[in-house]
Amino acid sequence: MSAPDAERGEEAPAASDAARAGETTARGDDAVRPGGQAARDDTARPDATAGRGDAGTTRDAGGGRPDATGGEAPSRDEAMARGYARSRAKTEAIQAQLQPLGPDERPLGIKLAVALAVFLAVANLVGAALGAGGESPAVGVVFAALMTGLAIGTWQRRYLVILLYQALLALTIIAFALALALASNLLGALLAVVVIGLCAPVFWLLVRVMARLQVPQE
Repeated sequence: MSAPDAERGEEAPAASDAARAGETTARGDDAVRPGGQAARDDTARPDATAGRGDAGTTRDAGGGRPDATGGEAPSRDEAMARGYARSRAKTEAIQAQLQPLGPDERPLGIKLAVALAVFLAVANLVGAALGAGGESPAVGVVFAALMTGLAIGTWQRRYLVILLYQALLALTIIAFALALALASNLLGALLAVVVIGLCAPVFWLLVRVMARLQVPQE
């Protein structure tokens, strides 16, 4: 074997050893890279999980779903509280415009209510004396006594008496409104219209009287 051939024979094993060493290094790098990537992924995942946990905690603590603007939607209790506050503010504003009744002041509502109560009391007494309606005279007398008491209490501006009067007027208006809707003849319809026409204005005027009675004296 000549000298050049011997040199080429020595260079071939050396090149093979170098190629195997390069492959081993590349495999080592490939083996190390996934581990490093996994370590980085494991390090980043707790932060992302913590971020999601914080967001969930914030949503739960807010007590409501976020609205379209990114804020928290108001709960039902908060909405009701705001509604009550607005209603109370409106009531106070209306009361601020009202003047309390004077010592001897009796508005038109009180006068009409007393006149209506006296008229009904007298009418029931007359009806009981004549036996009209086919009912016991005691019923007419009791109703006349009730209307007389309402007339006296309303004239004295007693709040609870006027409230009871208002309730009686409201029931009367509702009853005769139903009677008007179900009336089978002209007389019944006219009677219902007359009763509603007498009671409705008095009811409306007494609402303002009751509001003024609630205004504190200065």
